Amino acid sequence: MIKRISRVLCIVLIVGLTAGCAKEEPKQSENETVEAEDKETAQRKALNQINPSAYGNTYGVDLEPGSYISIIGRASGGGYWEEIKKGAEKAVQEINENLGYEGSDKVKLVYSGPGKKGDVEEQINILDEELARYPSAIAISLSDCVAFEVQFDLAMENDIPIVTFDSGSDYKGVMANIGTDNVLAAKECGKEMGEHLEEEDKVLILVEDEKNRSEIIRKESFIQEMQESYPGIDTESVVEMSTIEDFSEFLSQEENIAGIFTTNDGNLSKILTFYEENEEIDRPLIYGFSDGVQDTTKADGLIIQNPYGMGYATVVASARAILEMGNEAVIDTGYTMITKESK
Repeated sequence: MIKRISRVLCIVLIVGLTAGCAKEEPKQSENETVEAEDKETAQRKALNQINPSAYGNTYGVDLEPGSYISIIGRASGGGYWEEIKKGAEKAVQEINENLGYEGSDKVKLVYSGPGKKGDVEEQINILDEELARYPSAIAISLSDCVAFEVQFDLAMENDIPIVTFDSGSDYKGVMANIGTDNVLAAKECGKEMGEHLEEEDKVLILVEDEKNRSEIIRKESFIQEMQESYPGIDTESVVEMSTIEDFSEFLSQEENIAGIFTTNDGNLSKILTFYEENEEIDRPLIYGFSDGVQDTTKADGLIIQNPYGMGYATVVASARAILEMGNEAVIDTGYTMITKESK
């Protein structure tokens, strides 16, 4: 009886020691948990902005094993393009999970883009390389709205569906265009800005690239809204700006600029930095388009885009094109107008 009790005690001690020596699983801190929850909430909000809502989920997208979607941005990196890539990767991850694909059966996504944003020649080379790999579909944000027609013709000949995102074209074979409603957004920006200006004030419009369809639409829609709602405000000054030196040169020749509207986030950042570093120069009202990831506290009014939702919806549209499910011609990924009054 004593021996039996001893054996039981030994077993209990061994189990206790083993448990004590086992590695404890690292616990997630409260801050990390909150951060993860906030990220998930932000991503869900981004997907909820997509219209039609069918492009905010991957249900029913039954792609064949090993399908390959190629996404080509106007830049290989940067906050905006990285968010687009994250949204696209999330959609592909969900497709693979829904279909139970593993290993070589997984749907494959490749994101690429030129090293210098808007480099048309490099983007054409990337598109040529991707076409030679015969992907299941190609999605592209065009640096030039008319420079890719030869490649698009080749894609159609090889039954490779093309969708565009962020900045599209009028090419008839494009299956869908995914992005911000640039007309509505630019008009809202013009309406908000005009409320804070006086008759005969002058507004400078800064465009980074006149070949970019999105920027052309934003410029024209902003001017149209200003002319219709505030006809006394001067919107004739349009500058194609790629460097801050271009802006400085223009500013030295012009006076009484009461407002600046920028058609892209790159120029917006440059202008905000310029006035921050040159406090002796009176700063006009600054309104424009933001990439959705930069600091939004310094401008007077911003159009906040939805790059994460754009990337996600681009994959869904590409998958639907592969499956010949039919696509909406335009998928709106939404935006938010932020002003100093609403911050």
